Amino acid sequence: FFASSVFLQQRGGAQLEEAAILTDASKPERSKGPWKAAVVGAGSWGTTVAKMIAMNVKTLRTWNTDVKLQLIDEMVITDDDLYKLRDAVIKSNGSGVIATDSVGSRLSEIINSKHVNARYLPRVPLPSNIVAEPDMQAAIGDADVIVLGVPDQFVKSSCSVIKHFLKPGARVIVLSKGMEFENDALVPVSEVVTRALGIDDDQVCVLMGANIAIEVAVEKFSESTLGCRKAEDLTWLKPIFEQPFFRIGAVTNVEGPQLCGALKNVVAIGKGLIAGQGASANTISALMRIGMKEMRGIISEFYDVPERVWWESCCFADVITTCLAGRNQNVAEQFARRGGQTSFEMLEAELLNGQRLQGTVTAVPVHNLLVQRRWTKKYPFFEAVYQVVALKASPRSIFGVMEKVPQSDDSGL
Repeated sequence: FFASSVFLQQRGGAQLEEAAILTDASKPERSKGPWKAAVVGAGSWGTTVAKMIAMNVKTLRTWNTDVKLQLIDEMVITDDDLYKLRDAVIKSNGSGVIATDSVGSRLSEIINSKHVNARYLPRVPLPSNIVAEPDMQAAIGDADVIVLGVPDQFVKSSCSVIKHFLKPGARVIVLSKGMEFENDALVPVSEVVTRALGIDDDQVCVLMGANIAIEVAVEKFSESTLGCRKAEDLTWLKPIFEQPFFRIGAVTNVEGPQLCGALKNVVAIGKGLIAGQGASANTISALMRIGMKEMRGIISEFYDVPERVWWESCCFADVITTCLAGRNQNVAEQFARRGGQTSFEMLEAELLNGQRLQGTVTAVPVHNLLVQRRWTKKYPFFEAVYQVVALKASPRSIFGVMEKVPQSDDSGL
């Protein structure tokens, strides 16, 4: 739902709001406020995060109360538009010729007037201080915090536009859960963003967690994890995201949350593949354990992730949620139910309302890594999921791989 174009897309006391200004002369300083926040990408999750921020900045005195939401200004057909279209057809006196303004409304106009994202988060009321803005410069030019909420596939193209308008010292919070394969190693999206924007890596943070957008949007209790390299950024940024129903864990680690967020989508594809073949709860829980163990192993090959990060929402809990209710497992389940005869691309178009799969995309660089490092036998589950995604093996093959995964064994037998 996002493309590269000119339209690309309270908590705590005063001590939390009055974060210290960076003093390292070699790095761009953060402005002294009042600070401004913007979100790039108006999909379901980007819009939901914009809602959290907009709710909070109303009460945080060091933040500007408006939150810009940069989006592709799609034409959307709402119920009101259907009535307008009917009236226009009647007025055409049978000619079939109607005025173009009778067909649909621009998404930005709907958000700014009706305060709802009718395309990606319908029927969820949004705070009136969210301002939809198609123009990238107008949306982010004066923002101190930019939340990057576009799908993984569009991160680079988005950054190619953002970099022209990025305020020095601004922080970029990445929501995308993806990675690339480069120089025989996995590169998290946070690093891709750092390079694409040409900024210091301290300026890039991540927000990752066990979060289904619609559940957070309707204020069902959830947790998430904010990862920044500097503790002072956690102190500054955490209050704009946290609500009583949306609790934020704060860690000074970026790679762990980011890569867990990416790899768990591959685990979810595997879960969907066996669920679509009638797998029992025992089998599904075994798959999730195997997937989590391999996920941790792959990440630990490259990054030193603190033990507690594995048990945050961004890792352990995100595996559970994505396997139980995420889009990746839903589409993979349908793939298996249909005997692999309908491609993932076709299922994505049919089932996801313009959203994109992440697990199928992430499986490719993981496979490349495993082949290059000769780790396909060391991490057999991740390799097995890739083989199905690449149409080189049947969904049934996942069961065979699980049966051969080595178990912990202290018996000495």
